Amino acid sequence: MRIMIIQPWIQLGGAETISIELAKHLADSGNEAAIVCTYVNFEGMPEGKLDSRFIIPSDWLRSVCQRSRIFFLLFGPWILLYLAWKHAPQFDILNPHNFPSLWIAVIVGKLRNKKIVWTCNEPPERISFRRAVRLGIGDFLGWLIASSWIDTKMARLADAIYVPSKKTQQDVLERYGISSTIVPLGVDYEFYSEGRRSECRSKMELNGHFVLLVVGKLHPQKNQGVCIDALDSILPHIPHAVLLLAGSGPMESEHRIRARELGISEKIRFLGTVESYSIRDLYSACDVNLLPAVNQSWGLTPFEALSAGRISIVSNDTGAAEIISEHDIGIVSDPTSEQFAEAILQFHKNPDVYAPKATKGRNFVQESLGWDQYAERVSEILLSVGGGSE
Repeated sequence: MRIMIIQPWIQLGGAETISIELAKHLADSGNEAAIVCTYVNFEGMPEGKLDSRFIIPSDWLRSVCQRSRIFFLLFGPWILLYLAWKHAPQFDILNPHNFPSLWIAVIVGKLRNKKIVWTCNEPPERISFRRAVRLGIGDFLGWLIASSWIDTKMARLADAIYVPSKKTQQDVLERYGISSTIVPLGVDYEFYSEGRRSECRSKMELNGHFVLLVVGKLHPQKNQGVCIDALDSILPHIPHAVLLLAGSGPMESEHRIRARELGISEKIRFLGTVESYSIRDLYSACDVNLLPAVNQSWGLTPFEALSAGRISIVSNDTGAAEIISEHDIGIVSDPTSEQFAEAILQFHKNPDVYAPKATKGRNFVQESLGWDQYAERVSEILLSVGGGSE
């Protein structure tokens, strides 16, 4: 098969990881795969992720797309459309990922007579104006367009859709009236299982602390504010608790203000954007990982943490909670500060109860959630829509 993966950009992030891993494993299994995107930024990524084939514009266009959000919103989709149109004859299947990839794939696919298999990580969600004040007017206008009636029309023209969870499958059915196939996301077990716990805890002066970790962009959907309030609730019971926030984003200022209001700033460490190798060490160094996100289709961090032998407390408004609950390999909670605080206290009081769950979860990730298995399941879908043509 010859597969063109379409993604707006490639940089350190969950959605981008999916595209890179899929391209790599499709190529490893004898297929031809390439990623079309406006720019590639490998900063913070493991070296083994850098060998995929990328179709990208000229240096100056790549640079300005990366540096200017406004430029990307105005011109990025047209650049992607041009690249996809120009190179489509070399491929059998167009595999769009994040917006506006689907729209581009449909336009090019229908005119070039190419099959379209949509990786729907999450249907575009319209954000409120109040939320736009936090994120910026550019995001507001972008998602307003992305979630319009046009998106429904485009989705219905795809030849197949696959999603990471039952939650997203239901969202796709309700939003577009279309059935989809569930393909759980993979995890690089070998990479995340090699964290350096002792070295990291010593270097960050975490010895003697009960360490809570949250990995992800500081964004309203990621809901880190719940963990800040939960920390305030548990400190009377666990005075040596600290919260590590690994990520940057538009909510950082608001979270810092909240921490000062509660008088717990010294108990929270804002680490900013953290490279993959350091995240691996943080998983190993923490006592418990937290995923408080709302309306999230999946969530890679609980499974990355399990690779390091660490339990997660996971919001029940994420797709990841389905696997965590089904296999009893973590704690699932309502994404509120009260419920997260209660779950943290429960874990702290009964560590021996959760140690076997961590071992079970680690084995499950290693045996069932590899990226090779993910790519194999996706390959079956690609073949089912006629990807075997030469």
